[in-house]
Amino acid sequence: MGRYIRNPYVGKEATSSEEVTEKWLEQAVKIIADQIINREFDDEELQDVGPYTGLSGVAFALNKAAPIVGSKATSTAEKCWQYCERASRICTLESFQQRIRRDSGYAGIGARSAVGQTGDPSSIRCLP
Repeated sequence: MGRYIRNPYVGKEATSSEEVTEKWLEQAVKIIADQIINREFDDEELQDVGPYTGLSGVAFALNKAAPIVGSKATSTAEKCWQYCERASRICTLESFQQRIRRDSGYAGIGARSAVGQTGDPSSIRCLP
């Protein structure tokens, strides 16, 4: 799921630059952070493990905004990190399960066959 915030200043840079003050920027950060803090995370977001996307991206952004937004941003970021930590444990478990599946059953037979036919142990990498 992508996020898109329409930029109302595209094409109006010269005239609108006078409106963009430090106070205006702080207010904009607070408004956007508040929208992020006060919403539910969807399943897709909970499963996104990219460093700048999903919950880790939300946590990163809120930590950056915390000096302006305050403790609410920090506490929400902490919740996001906790979700990420749990997800990383699950990902590790899934990787372990995939490795077991790769080494057993038909995939294991195929892997051993590929290594045997090519003589190259790295040929196992072509399997999931």
